[in-house]
Order: sequence, then C-alpha cells, then structure tokens
Amino acid sequence: MASFDLDLMDVFMTIARAGSLTRAAERLHVTQPSVSHALARLRVHFGDPLFVRTRGGVRPTAFAQDLIDEIEQPLEVLRSVMGSAADFDPATSQRRYRLALTDIGEAALLPWIMAELLAQAPGISVEVVQIDIHQVGTWITEGSVDAAIVSTPLEGPFESSLVMVDKYGCVVGEDVELVDGRIGLDDFRSRPRAVVTETTGHEVARAMARAGGPDSPTVLVPHFAAMPQLVLRAGLVGVVPRGAVTEVLGGWPLRIAALPFEVDTFEVRLYWQGRHRLGPAQRWLISTIQHALADVQPDLDARTTNPSTARRADRT
Repeated sequence: MASFDLDLMDVFMTIARAGSLTRAAERLHVTQPSVSHALARLRVHFGDPLFVRTRGGVRPTAFAQDLIDEIEQPLEVLRSVMGSAADFDPATSQRRYRLALTDIGEAALLPWIMAELLAQAPGISVEVVQIDIHQVGTWITEGSVDAAIVSTPLEGPFESSLVMVDKYGCVVGEDVELVDGRIGLDDFRSRPRAVVTETTGHEVARAMARAGGPDSPTVLVPHFAAMPQLVLRAGLVGVVPRGAVTEVLGGWPLRIAALPFEVDTFEVRLYWQGRHRLGPAQRWLISTIQHALADVQPDLDARTTNPSTARRADRT
C-alpha cells in the first residue's frame, strides 16, 4: 500500500473512532474540509458511502464496519513498521502532545516532565487534559491523548509503567493534635472531611471504608487544589495522597498526617497505547516521561508534618 493510500486509511480509521468528521479533523490536526475531501476520495475508491449521518455525528455503513474489522490491526502493524524507519528529531519537532493528569499530577509531576521534554525538544507543546477515569481508557485507545497518569488500574489494550507507590493520608490545620505524625481516630471521626470525586481515579471513600474508617465525606470536590482552603478556612480534614500532595501544599500553614487506621498503598502508573500502535514521536514521549519520573517515589514512611520538607530534592 502506498504512503498516500495509508494516509487515506488513517483518515478513515480516525473518522470511525471519533464518530465525527469534526473530531477526526481535530485529532489529525487538519481542517474539516481536508477530512471531507479524503472521505470523498475513499467513497469513490470503495464505491460505498462508508459513513452515514446520525444525530451525534456519523456511523460506519455495514461495508465500512467489515472494512474496519479487516484492516485495523494490519494497518497498525504497517504504521508501526513504517514509523520505526521514519526519522524523528526531537530538537526540531513542532509536535503538540496531549497528556491526561489530575490537578495533583500537574503540580507534582508535570514540572519534571516538562523540564525533561523541553530540554530535548524546545519546539514542542503540551496540552494537559483533566482526568476523567471513566473516559481516559477511550481517550488513549482513540489517540485523543498520548498518555495518562492515573492511580486506578485501566483495563484495555494498553501498556503501562510504574511512576510511584502512594498512600492516603490527610491534610490538617496546625491546631490538630498529632501523635507520632498520626491524627487520632476520635478526632478524625468528629471533624468534617473533604475527599475528591472518583472521576479523578482516586477511590478515597472506598479505601477508607475497606480500612474500617468512615466512608461518608462532608464535601466532595473534583480537584485537589481546593483542599488547602477547605482545611484552613473551614476546618475540614482533607484526605489526600500523602506522597504527591506536598507540591500542592507548598506555602500553606498546614500539615500532612497519617490516617488513624491503616490503608493499602496504591500504584500510580503511566499508560499509553500498545507498542504496535506507537510511532517514533510517541515512543520518544513515553521514554522521556519515564526518565523524567524515574526518581519520583516519595518516602511514605516519613513522619511528614511540614510539607515544605517533604518534597523531593532538586536533581543536580
């Protein structure tokens, strides 16, 4: 298959995955008229409409669905083989990448990622997408994000690598009495509690319930960034990942404490498409992120009462 035909089939598969010519154009970084023109050529070639309009976009015809089933995997293999031979020079690349992160991931991990990326590829740009744990697997599969960092295991045709192991703790005000870095059980139960929603990938309430703690938060918020103000101004206890949250708390007169009951640790992992679907530009991205986060693991056993002392030291 010639490279021109392969480009047309890429457009075909992107339309099929996106379910919309507009969304396909966005993912291909081209104009919608370009996608429409490519689709018109494909329709002439195959003698079939390929896609029909629906209320929400387009859906494949029966012929197109058969075609998708037949060519999807061979096309990905062919793209991988051709891509492995193609040149990719990070130093001159103008590529735009998309990463899915929580806001705590933005604060704790993104600075290290961007420093490493820009050191090698000063011309690239990165768009961060807020994690929705119910959608992120689809985003990765469809290629609408290049990678995601999440704390909930994803099921699908993905590859992943470990970023860090973390554990839930709590953010408290300076008025809260701690014993050996731990809040008392009665004190914890008597205070209003704030946790993040499960769309972030953090199942905080379930983790506390499994450990025998209270599972009914007072406030559910979609972002960790709200925690400092809720704790400081409203006297809440914020349940957070102990290792990652220190970057969010810098400068606030708050402390990080262990929960009054034992909770399991959890893995934070980097996810991306299966290896056979990666081109050289994406392989470079994944390997560079992995290198950037190679020493991110926090010391979860440390009795952290001052967030400013809990951050990992700058690398030299």
